[in-house]
Amino acid sequence: MTGTELTSGEQAAPRVAVLGGGITGLAAALRFRETAPSLRCDLYEAEGRLGGVLGSEHADGYLVERGADMISTIEPWAVSLFRRIGFDSELIDTQDGNRRAFVAMGRRLFPVPEGFTLLQPRKLIPVLRSSLLTWRGKLRLLGEVFVRAR
Repeated sequence: MTGTELTSGEQAAPRVAVLGGGITGLAAALRFRETAPSLRCDLYEAEGRLGGVLGSEHADGYLVERGADMISTIEPWAVSLFRRIGFDSELIDTQDGNRRAFVAMGRRLFPVPEGFTLLQPRKLIPVLRSSLLTWRGKLRLLGEVFVRAR
């Protein structure tokens, strides 16, 4: 009998394929493994490394974080997820004195306002004082409290 043949009465273990080894694919594969340990989960990634668009690279003496955003280690669930998928050794803490983020527009850097975390303003005054948003953008932000959830 080869590894793929079954004797009468046997059933193959259920299988699932996860396409993409970015943070979403890794989280999905982890969820399958934790909730259904008997399930066979195959993870497929086209690139030579896992992590998707998230990553770090050294350029001109700087450490540059790649990706649409960053992974916040402020939230305990985020650190737990990275520990469970085996990426916790890849997390790099920032130095408090250098903990700043900037948005590049044109040829200028604009500091992200204090309290603006993961595209969510947690401190209104610094966001309203920032030159990052236009006055129309600031008015729209203030009007957000009147927008109904869908």
